Parts: sequence; C-alpha cells; structure tokens
Amino acid sequence: MNDSLEQKMEQKPLNLGRLLVYFVAFTIAGSALAYIYLGAIDMIPYIQANFFIAIGYGAALYFIIAWLKKWLKITNDKGASIFTVLGIIFINYLKWQTFFAVWYTRGAGFDISYFNVHYVLDGLEWIILYPFEHGLNPVVVFFSDLAAFNYYGTWYLFDRPLRGVVLGVIWVAQFAILFGPSLMSAWEPVGIMLNGKWSRPRYQLYNFEPFADEQIERLADFLDTKVILEQPLAGKNSTLATDKYGVTYAFTGKEIIGKVSLVAQLYADDTPTDYIVISTGAVSAKRAISGMFGKPTRPIQLGEEKIAELMDELMKLHDEATDEDDVDIDNDPVNDENALEPEDANA
Repeated sequence: MNDSLEQKMEQKPLNLGRLLVYFVAFTIAGSALAYIYLGAIDMIPYIQANFFIAIGYGAALYFIIAWLKKWLKITNDKGASIFTVLGIIFINYLKWQTFFAVWYTRGAGFDISYFNVHYVLDGLEWIILYPFEHGLNPVVVFFSDLAAFNYYGTWYLFDRPLRGVVLGVIWVAQFAILFGPSLMSAWEPVGIMLNGKWSRPRYQLYNFEPFADEQIERLADFLDTKVILEQPLAGKNSTLATDKYGVTYAFTGKEIIGKVSLVAQLYADDTPTDYIVISTGAVSAKRAISGMFGKPTRPIQLGEEKIAELMDELMKLHDEATDEDDVDIDNDPVNDENALEPEDANA
C-alpha cells in the first residue's frame, strides 16, 4: 500500500486524556457492577443461575463501553482496547480480593453479607494491605489465595464440590463471559468522527470489485468519480434489512459473493453530509454487518452536488436487475433498513 495513503487511512488521534477518563470511568463502573455481581451470586448459590447473572454483567459492561466511547468521542479503537484490558485486570483483581475478603471474614466467625458494604470494604482494605504490611509479595499472595480456593472450592454441583481443574475451567469460562463482551465493544467502531460529530454510513448497495489503493487515492486527491463509475460490479447487488432484534443484514440471494466494496454517504444523525467513504468486506448470502461494513476509508469530501450526480449516474448504470432472483427490492439499491419485515429478515 502507498505509505502516505496508509498513514492517512490508519492514523487516528490517540485522545490520551479521554482514554484516561474512559479507563477511570470503566473501572469504577465495572468494579461497582462486580460488587453487585458477587452479591447476586452469593444470594443465589446455584451455578446454573450464576451463568445468567454473568451474562447480564457482561452485557452491561458492553453497553457501558459503547456509551463511554460515544460520549468521550474516542475514535482510536486500539487505544480503547488497550485501556479496556488494563481496566479488566484492575476490575478482576478487585473482584477476587473482595470475594476473598468476605470468605476470610466469614471464616473468622463473623456473619457478613454483601449488604454490609462498610464491613466488606474494611475486609477488602485489610486483604489488599496485608502483604505490604508483612513484607510479602502481593502477586504471590494473591495467587496463593486463588490456589487455596481452587483446592477447597466453594461451589457444589449435583451435591458434589467443584474444585481443581474443573473449577479452573469454570473460572476461565466465567472470565470470558464477564469480560469478553467488553473487549468486543472496545474494538468495535461506533462510527466515523466528522467535524466533531459521530457520523454513520448509508450504503449504496452496489457490490463493486474491491478498489485498489491507487484508485482510492485518486478519488480522494482529484474527486474523480469515474473511479467509482468505471469500477466493475461483483455479483448481485445487496439489500439491507433489520430484524426485530435490531441486527442489520446484507442480503445477496443464494450466491456467496466474497470480498466486495460498497460506497456510502456519511450521515450525521439523519442529516446527509458532503462526505463519502468506501468500505471493503466479505459478503455472503446473509451477513450481519452491525451498521458498519468492513473497513472504511477516511472520509472523502466529494461535495453534495458531486454526490448527487454520482448517485444518479450509478442508478443509470446499474439499476437494472441482472437476474430474476436478485433480492434487491423496489429497484432501489439504497440502504433501506425497513425493506424487509422482521420475519423475512430471519428467513
């Protein structure tokens, strides 16, 4: 790839200050939810029920991260992912230390529950400071506690204690359920930052052969729309529809197309801008694209007049059905999220 083009396409602002705010907010929210999670599984000591409680925790963190990224206007997904990993380490450490503190306090003969927040926090402070006050390695002490609880176990399944390797596997699965959604949300793009606002692409669903880097560069530098108009199509055109769960799909009939490029105009809320992007990704007969299709180029300011002309020319060139089985409806290739009813979208 041309180095200058790659830098323009890949470089995103680090937003270090915002990422630090994101890290603090995420760890506070995650730690508070972890406390509620521990209290819930303590009140409902059934491992089957704990599975659904863990799913709820993971889902809550997913939406918290998505909201924080939008609120703080964080566009650097790699940076968000790194700070999310750091936050997960911190949250997980506090979660386990809180768990240890409650059980050690109970082992000392005190009747304590997670409703006794003050006493739980006192126990947490004690267990965190203990290795420092006794000249011990806090990492070694932490993993010693973890090994001890793994050896003895605190859960039962079918009246049999869970411990050892089986409990370790459950802990790993639990970790994935609790924090896997967080990483997914941190990495997932929330849109394209344009003039200080989040913008979303609305795709013209003509499946083009993937554009070469030189073509994108020419389009961006000279606003040469012939780059798009002269690009060959790839298979059938797509149609977007949204099911009852809000998941957006690209329909291409029975044919598996493979890697294609789509052209999109950027919209700030429902207001069209004078920018376009070109995204390249894989399309099959039915593919969830979650509002973003592949990896978009940097925004290209084509201008409202040129965009309108481009769309008219595209319709003149490609708006004729190429096959009776084409799933494009109403001869309108523009993204129409209400094109299919939910029942049809799940077919």
